[in-house]
Amino acid sequence: MKIEKLPSGSYRIRKTYKGQVYTVIFDRKPTQKEALQAMADELEKVQEKKTSMTFRDAAEEYIETKRNVLSPATIRGYKSYMGSLSKKLMQKNVHDVTALDVQSEINRLSIEHSPKTVRNYHGFISAVLSVFYPSLKIYTTLPQKVKNDPYIPSGDDIRKIFECANGTEFEVPIMLACYGMRRSEICALQLEDIDGDVVHINKAMVQDENKEWVIKTTKTTASKRDIIVPVELADRIRLQGYVYKGHPNSITQFLERTTFHNYCYNRETDARTHENIERALSRDKV
Repeated sequence: MKIEKLPSGSYRIRKTYKGQVYTVIFDRKPTQKEALQAMADELEKVQEKKTSMTFRDAAEEYIETKRNVLSPATIRGYKSYMGSLSKKLMQKNVHDVTALDVQSEINRLSIEHSPKTVRNYHGFISAVLSVFYPSLKIYTTLPQKVKNDPYIPSGDDIRKIFECANGTEFEVPIMLACYGMRRSEICALQLEDIDGDVVHINKAMVQDENKEWVIKTTKTTASKRDIIVPVELADRIRLQGYVYKGHPNSITQFLERTTFHNYCYNRETDARTHENIERALSRDKV
C-alpha cells in the first residue's frame, strides 16, 4: 500500500478491495502502521454500511441474543426501554446513528426521568451499538448522579408493621426481611432451602417481559448467601409447610396499606411514617 503526497500537501493511501478502490486522506504523512490501521477502519465502516438494519431491529436482535443469559427482569426492562425511545432513533439505520444522536436522546430522556434511569437507558443504547456498530465512539454527557439517602425505619415504625402483620400471611415475610432478605428472595424461598436454622438464599422471584412471575437465580454470586434465623421462626415455617405463597408486589402493597392505616389514626405523626417506610421497603433490587 503506497503513501502518496498530493499537491495540496496532504497524503493519500489507496487500496483496491473486491474491485472497489478505497481512499483515506491524511493532513500529515502517516507511518506505515497508521496507514494500515486507517485503511482497516475504512473497510470496516464500509462493511457495516452494507447492512440495512434500523436501531429497533438491532435492539430486538440484541435482546434475543441475550435472552438465555440475562435475568427475565432485565429483559423486561430492555423491552420497556424500547417503548420510550424516540421514533427518530428507533427508525434510523443503526450504522447512521451518531454520537450526537445518542446525546440528543439522553437530553430528551433526562427531562422526565431520574439520573439513574437515564443511565440505564444509555447503557442499553450503548450495548446495542457496541454489537452492531462497534466502530462508533460515544462520549455522552450523562446527568449528574443523585446521592441516595435511604430512610431507616425507626423502632416505632417496625413495631407498627409487626402489629398489623401479626397472625396474617405477611408475618413470616416481614420477619425474614428483618434478617436481610429481599422481598423477591422471600417469595422464591422453599422449604428445602431451610436447613435447621440456616436459610440458603440462591434464587429470586421476578417478573418477566410478559409480567409473569418467574423464579431465577440471584443476580450476582454475592447475592447467594446463607443467613441464620431463630429456630422458632424456622420451625414455624416448616410447621405451616411453606414460606409465603404470594408475590413481591403483594408484600409492598401490604406495607402501603399498613402505613396508610397508621396514618389514618395519627395523621400528623404517621404521614411521615407512610412516606418513608414505603420508600425504604417497597423497592427491591436483585
